[in-house]
Amino acid sequence: MLSVTTSHAQIISTETKSYGSTGNDFLNDLMEVGNHWYLVGSFQDSIIFDGFPLISEGLQDGFIVCLDSNWNTIWADRIGGKYSDNITSVIHNKSGDILVSGYFQKKAKVGKTSISGLYFISHFIAKYTSYGNLCWIKKFDKRNWLGNCKIINDENDNIYFTGTFKDTLLIAGRKIPSVGKTDIFLVLCYV
Repeated sequence: MLSVTTSHAQIISTETKSYGSTGNDFLNDLMEVGNHWYLVGSFQDSIIFDGFPLISEGLQDGFIVCLDSNWNTIWADRIGGKYSDNITSVIHNKSGDILVSGYFQKKAKVGKTSISGLYFISHFIAKYTSYGNLCWIKKFDKRNWLGNCKIINDENDNIYFTGTFKDTLLIAGRKIPSVGKTDIFLVLCYV
């Protein structure tokens, strides 16, 4: 319940839940679809979402977690490799699939799927079923990473991918040079 007065806002809640590891943990985005909540972010070392332990393979790994309406974990997955990896945004499509975006450094694994980038840092979009099964993962290579990426979709379920880059962006075999010091990119993805 949110109570607002003219002088200040006060948040009153009897429902709380927390997760954490011995390192730094970050929640980057969340979304509610029907009776489920989806959380994405990053963690260090290991983290347990109720009975779902995730173990980092490197400095920092990304996570996606699905919770029910009572905030109990239904499923959890991670993306990670030797370096810092992160999941930065989450959306859903009309079919009920879950799409996430983020970045990985050099090589990473999502479940049994491995992915490698051409440069040190690459961005990705991954699609999961609502049951947590990975459908696919697509990568976008950037020579220099500068900030998080985000995905959105429109009423026709077209997926748009956005972020910032420096020097060169490589998408679908096409090199896009930076005009200034840092540039913004917006891509309509055909996946």
